[in-house]
Amino acid sequence: MKRNVVAALLGLAILGGTAFGQASIQFSNYGGNPVAWTSNVALAPAGEAGTLVSASDNFQVDLQWQYGTLNGDAHLAVPVGTPYGPGYFAGGNVIPSPPLSPGLQVTFTVLAWNGADFATSSATGSVSWSQVVGPAGNALNMPTLTVQLVPEPSVIGLGTLGGFALLQVRSRRG
Repeated sequence: MKRNVVAALLGLAILGGTAFGQASIQFSNYGGNPVAWTSNVALAPAGEAGTLVSASDNFQVDLQWQYGTLNGDAHLAVPVGTPYGPGYFAGGNVIPSPPLSPGLQVTFTVLAWNGADFATSSATGSVSWSQVVGPAGNALNMPTLTVQLVPEPSVIGLGTLGGFALLQVRSRRG
């Protein structure tokens, strides 16, 4: 009977130790660097250049990471501007999958967008950096993330391409 109790306690201790053996990340920039519009007035909405992104700008952020051949994506859409105010977000505690061990040097990327997704948004931004992963609840040392409007192709550029295409077709005929 004593052996069973000792074996059970030992098993619980081993399970408890392995459950806390992976790193988790506190995905928040509160108290750190905010998300802001670019200072380039040509790539920011009128009057917004250099200002913090607000909740009304409808930006969301996601966390991605890479360690060697391991890549991960938290698949989050955390709103910027709530609950801590303009420029800040609180994504909570993220447990990376595949798991990361504390002490690893990991490259993190935060993506920001204000549409349905990063690829189709009218304004985007991203920032990447490397840091050592700590134990559970490790805070990110995220640099400032600036966002900007995605430039549309100019009418002159599209017209020039169309003109060249017409000349090419015409030269093949004659």
